[in-house]
Amino acid sequence: RFGSGTACSQLYRSGAPLRPDRDRSQPRRFLPPEAMAPKRRSSGAAEASTPSPAKIARKAKEDLQEKIQSVCDILATESLMPASVPKRVLEMLAAGVPHALASPSDERHALQTAVIGHIQEVFDESASMLSARLAEAQAAAEGKNAELEAALAKVAAMQADIEAADRAVAEQRGTLAEKEEAVKAAKQEAKTAEAKVKENAAGIVAHQKKRKGLKAIEEGGFIVLAEGSLEEKEAKKACAKFIEDMEKLGAESSLLASAPAVLLKPAAERHGFDTMVVDSLRACLAERISAADSDIAGAEATGRELETAVAAQAAVVESSLQACEAEADALRQMEAELSAKREAKKAQEAEVETLRGVHAGKIGEVADVQEEVQCLQEGRAILDELVSRSAAPHGAAPASGASGE
Repeated sequence: RFGSGTACSQLYRSGAPLRPDRDRSQPRRFLPPEAMAPKRRSSGAAEASTPSPAKIARKAKEDLQEKIQSVCDILATESLMPASVPKRVLEMLAAGVPHALASPSDERHALQTAVIGHIQEVFDESASMLSARLAEAQAAAEGKNAELEAALAKVAAMQADIEAADRAVAEQRGTLAEKEEAVKAAKQEAKTAEAKVKENAAGIVAHQKKRKGLKAIEEGGFIVLAEGSLEEKEAKKACAKFIEDMEKLGAESSLLASAPAVLLKPAAERHGFDTMVVDSLRACLAERISAADSDIAGAEATGRELETAVAAQAAVVESSLQACEAEADALRQMEAELSAKREAKKAQEAEVETLRGVHAGKIGEVADVQEEVQCLQEGRAILDELVSRSAAPHGAAPASGASGE
């Protein structure tokens, strides 16, 4: 039957191409022998192995279900169905098959008969479609075979005239490939140089940010504390923040230990040691700000050098591109000298390869359509058998899930 595990179902539902190595001299059968009419037995053998009525009924039910499923599978096989019938309509008919065909012909309702009629119309249209498709496929295969033979003869005649020119072109292509590699290498160097410029620019930003932080410590902490212009509460808060910042900067611990007592004094009350502490703090900050300025200046100088290197590498890239383009022009000139012979042969070879594929495809299409025709014929035989089936013998069970109305 055309169930989920049969060859016909797997072939047409999956859309897989037909096997090119299959022996097509023998017809391909999609129905197992048991789906067709059973062979007759001699009366003696029948009497010796007569099954029970229950077994006969069960076997008849299974055979009926298999045949009904075969019709459903045909309707679900897109390549066998006419394009004029929408997929949803086919699905609707397939869904109605079990309900329409499970009942014998002499017990069917008019609506069941109407559904069967629609199914038969679809099968008739499919048969006409496949017949026309087969004739068209055979004619196309014969035409492509003649075209292929003529194209092969042209290629053989043209080959001797252009072999030397082909070798020269191949050599020039190798030269061009070397120039293209040089361009790639130059561009990679330029990319590396540009990356260094960006990295250095990021370093300058970092140095500037560091200097800005140092100036904030100096102006927002040290200067206001050194001037003694803050109220006591604010001065203590600012002093604590200043000491914390100076610790992060790595100032000497002994200096920082003396700083709060000195900085919280009014400026007029500071003498000797106090002045030394203030000057030391000022010098500490000045040293770090100066170092930041030096880092910024060094990075800026490096940036100028890197920009010069980027410009130089850009010139190398441009020179490599020009050399590559010169080789490409030479290659184009050589190809132009081959003129019509080379282009004609190239086009002819492409045509031959195209024709080979098309011809093979046309042969395969003929075989495909022949198998589709056979598949549809076998399905139609089952459909006709089910349509003409009369009431089952007394005691036979109807198909599961089928409605007689």
